[in-house]
Parts: sequence; C-alpha cells; structure tokens
Amino acid sequence: MGETGVVFSNLSPAWRRRLRAIVVAWAVLLVAAAFFASGATVREQADAAEGRTAADAAVGVAASALAGSAFPFSVGPAAATACDLTPVRGGVNFQRHFEVATDEPEAAFEQASAALAGHFGVDRPGRSGHWRFTGGDFLTVSLHVDREGASPGLRGSVSTGCRPEGAAVGSVTPAERPDWVALAESRPGRDVAGARIRGYGRVECARGGAVETWWWDVGGDELLASTEDRCD
Repeated sequence: MGETGVVFSNLSPAWRRRLRAIVVAWAVLLVAAAFFASGATVREQADAAEGRTAADAAVGVAASALAGSAFPFSVGPAAATACDLTPVRGGVNFQRHFEVATDEPEAAFEQASAALAGHFGVDRPGRSGHWRFTGGDFLTVSLHVDREGASPGLRGSVSTGCRPEGAAVGSVTPAERPDWVALAESRPGRDVAGARIRGYGRVECARGGAVETWWWDVGGDELLASTEDRCD
C-alpha cells in the first residue's frame, strides 16, 4: 500500500465521509464553473436567426460577384440542424450551400473568392482551388473547385456553427411554383416529364436583386437546378 493509502486508512469513518463530501462539492464546483464560462461565450454570439442573415448575406456577395457572367449560380435550400452548445443547452447550426455549374470552375473560384475576401476583410486564397476560413460573425466559409463526375463546377457553403436558438430561423416559400414544363424548356434534350420540386432556395444579392433556385427530383440520385438570377 502506498503512502497515501496508509494516511487515509488511518482516518476515522467520520473524516472519510467529510473528505468524500469535499471531493463531491469540488467536482460540482468545477462543472458549474465550466458551464458558466461556456455560457458567457455563447451570449456574446448572435443567435441562429441573426447568423442566418449574415450567412445569406455572404452567399449574396458570391452571387453578385458572378451575376451577368457565363457562370450560372444556384443556391441551395436553407438547412438548420440541432446541435449542443453545452452538455445541457441546445442550439441550431444553419448552413447554406451554393454552386456554379461550369467547365471553368477555377475562373468562378477566382471571382467568388475575391468578392468574399473583400466582404470579410481577409486575404485572398492561393490558386489551390480550395478555400476554407472563419470570418466575421463567426461564419465558416468554404469554396471548392470540383472536377469530379459529370458536373464540374464550383461548390460553396457558409455555416453559422452552433448558435443559441433565439428567434425562429424561418424558411422562405416561393410566391409561385413552376411546373416541370418550365424545367423541360431550360433543359432541352432531357427527359424531365413528371419531375417534382424537392427544394427551394433564395438569397438577396449584395448589389440588389435576388437569386432563387428550384431543385427538381428527376429520378435516381440526381437533382436538377433551375435558377432565376435577378442580381443587379
């Protein structure tokens, strides 16, 4: 038996109970201190609804940067998922995806990354074709040149990270829903009869106007995008 074991073995039952109580109280104090410390950090953050506004504004910057170019811009539906701020406090993580279908994704990457770097006040990335950073408002931004598969292009996302729930994040519903005939007109040669809308996304562009995208289920694992780009 070690020296510590000898010392504790010599204590009376009453003192052993007191030591156990002290140890338990100290453990509770440490847990409480960790909780309140994390809570202070959480309170300094914008809630999920404010985070969504900032995230959509960043996507709008990318949309405006590519408006009027040869790069068709598509914005994904809003995605809000539950997360844990602390072991006893839940939160919401909001994420918005966007993409540009093009055979020249590197050029689209240059335009979008330059605009986002200016928006967040950070250095522009190198020419690696991949960029990920955490900017103002605690947002994580990602851009990636994708040349794999049948649809090369630029893929991007903006995420708020886990935020306090606060006000409802909400959703955007289109005033009008197109039918598959409109999709067929924009996709000549594709069999899209009976296609159904599976998602909808809309963001305001940084310089005015808006871009909205309908995502169509045409069978299999593929979703087709039809976009109305009215960015100024």
